[in-house]
This record gives sequence, C-alpha cells and structure tokens, in this order.
Amino acid sequence: MGASLDNLTFPLYLAAQFLGAILSVVLFNIVRKDQLKESEMTKGYLTKAVQTVTAKVDAEDTCEFLGALFLSLTISLNQIAQSDAMASQDASGIAACAGKVWSSAACLISLMYALSDVSGGLFNPAITLAYAVRFFNTGEGLDEKGACSKVIGQPARICDWKLSSTETLKYFVFQLLGGAAGTGLTILVWLASGTWPVAAIQPGFTKDAHQYTNWQAMFAEFYGTFLICFTMVVVRLSKKAVPEFGPFVVGGCVIAAGYAFGPLSGGYFNPAIVLGDAVGSKLQVIYTMPPLLYVFGQLLGGILAGAVFRLFTHKDELQASDLKQNLLPVLP
Repeated sequence: MGASLDNLTFPLYLAAQFLGAILSVVLFNIVRKDQLKESEMTKGYLTKAVQTVTAKVDAEDTCEFLGALFLSLTISLNQIAQSDAMASQDASGIAACAGKVWSSAACLISLMYALSDVSGGLFNPAITLAYAVRFFNTGEGLDEKGACSKVIGQPARICDWKLSSTETLKYFVFQLLGGAAGTGLTILVWLASGTWPVAAIQPGFTKDAHQYTNWQAMFAEFYGTFLICFTMVVVRLSKKAVPEFGPFVVGGCVIAAGYAFGPLSGGYFNPAIVLGDAVGSKLQVIYTMPPLLYVFGQLLGGILAGAVFRLFTHKDELQASDLKQNLLPVLP
C-alpha cells in the first residue's frame, strides 16, 4: 500500500470494495425480490433499476447465471495461476494444483448454500441434463425450496421436460452465459499483464513432462462430471437425502474429482466453463479438438448420472410406469 501520495492503490481498493458492496445489494434484490417490501421497491435509483431488470428476467435464471459466472471466474483464474506455476517448474506448481481444487469446491459450496432455495443451485449444464433425465415423464420438478416435488400449476424452475421444456432450456442458456461472463471477467483481471489472459483447454502433463492424450483427458472429464452429477442428483433430489448437507457432499466430490482427474484434464467438469474459456483462449474451440471432447464427455456424464439414478440406484422412488419410458426424448 505505502504512504506515498503518488500511490493511489489505497483509494482504488476502497472504491472497488464499496462498488462491490453496492453491487451485492443490487443483485440480492434481483434474486430475492420477494423479500422486499412494497415501500422498499419504490425508493432509490438502483432499486428502480432492479425493478426494471426483474420484470424481464426470472430470479432463478439470474441465480444460475451468477453461480456459473463465479465458478467460471474462480476456475479460470486458478487455471492461469496453475499454468504459470507449472511453467516455472518449482514447488509452487503442486500448491497451485491443490489450491485450485479446494477453492473451486469452496466456491461451489458457498454458492449452493446461498442460492439453492431459489434455483436449485445447479450452475452446470451437465447437472441440468442429469436433472432433466431424472425428471422426465415423472411430473416432478424443483419447488420453491429447491427440492424435488410434484409440479402444481405453471412451473417456474427446471422440471419434467413434458411439462415445460422452456425452463430447462433457460437453465442451459443462462449457465452458458454465466460461464462466458466469468471468462470475460478473467480477461479483464489479467488484461494488463501483457499476455493472453485465458489458459488453453488441453490435457495435463505427467511428472516426466509427457502430455496425456485428448482421449485420456476426455474420459477424465467424463468420470469426474459423472461423479459430481450423480452425487448432486442423489443428495438434492432423492426423497431419502438430508438436503442440509448436500452442498458439503457435492463440494467433497469436486475435491475428489479434482485430485483424481484434474492432472489429466485440468479438472473443469462444467461445459459452460470449458466453452467460455475455449472461446476466450483465442477461439481455441474452432481449431482444436480438446474443448469439444471435454464438452462431449461432460454431457455424457450428466446423462449417465440421471439414467443410473432412475433406472438402478433409486428406481424404487419412481412409479413403475416411469421406468419403462424412453429417456432419449429428454435431450434438447
């Protein structure tokens, strides 16, 4: 910080922190507008702006956007730090790998506790796909508490595809937009560094500096995403689960998958983040294979997670007639 009059770091830090505090209140009013009193909704320019935004965007869609944004920002920044540390070939590379896993899990746990009762706290197109497979032809969906229940009236959250395909598609769209926004913020953070500020989507390296193949990385993303999606479906949608511990359980799976599969692929496990970074990394998605393989493996992991839940491990929670339905029509 320093005490020099020429050093503007201190006032800039204060300005950024105050701006962040104001923005947090504005976003709170968007995602939890039902908690505002009528008198509070008519005061102040920011609140009136919030009214305008909330009239066009549903709270659950905003939650999915914000969750995907913060996850993308966290993982993308950690990926840059890890790449820089590994390039320096010192012990900090190991610390960077560990920090990426734990910070990503902590971010997800925090977001799930903060927003699960609004949107369900998915933040991941692969998880959305797992939910869609789980809900298909059951007449069920997420209720106002983020739990699984029968849909009564007009659905407002992700639910049975036959009841409302729009809600599922909206989750996909806002998660993808959130991932892209997280990449955009990563670029803004690193823009002054003089180097391109988004790490490339590519397989990792072994200890003897040999790179894993694209197929090894794809299967790593597939297995890791399946683990996270299946755990998410079980702890959030099973009628026997204790939802209060769900975020910790899912976060633990992120840690397990990150340590087990991260060295092979980078440990993304989220198509929204992969696509955002693949576009931000000099449009890598157009001329290289890894981003497309990653997304394919992740979406396949989500589909398998939902299918295993309803056809094998938890089929007793579904009606017998549901088990004979073809799951393919659920795909968008």
